[in-house]
Amino acid sequence: MVAPNATPKIQRWAEADTLTWIKRRFDSHDLDDVFLCVVSTSSKATNQAIFGQAQQRGILCNVVRDGAFCNFYYPAVVKRGPLQIAISTAGHSGALAKRLREELEREFGPEWENWLRWLGEARSSLYDDPLSPRQRRPCFTS
Repeated sequence: MVAPNATPKIQRWAEADTLTWIKRRFDSHDLDDVFLCVVSTSSKATNQAIFGQAQQRGILCNVVRDGAFCNFYYPAVVKRGPLQIAISTAGHSGALAKRLREELEREFGPEWENWLRWLGEARSSLYDDPLSPRQRRPCFTS
């Protein structure tokens, strides 16, 4: 992370070596040998300039809170073992994505993890049987 200042949480992560914090302003050389970058400064002009430099170099870039300057988004994700539901608003509303994730977490509780694991095992055992794909199909769709 390159920034002259950081939140207390980022500072703790840096102290714990969870991330590397370079305490200074962005320099174009910070994009050298980078595949992906996330930009989140308080300056819209700076964010857009960094995005432009990333685009010139073929670097994937996400400018936080500005979907027009993103090559990718971070979805809100509900994880229940093999069941994973990703929610994206294409950068338009992180708050809405969070709310939808919370609703889906209530709708798809922890019991879905065990049920889906069982379903996967049952599906695998069907493939062990000498059934043709046509004979097997009704088992998957009923």
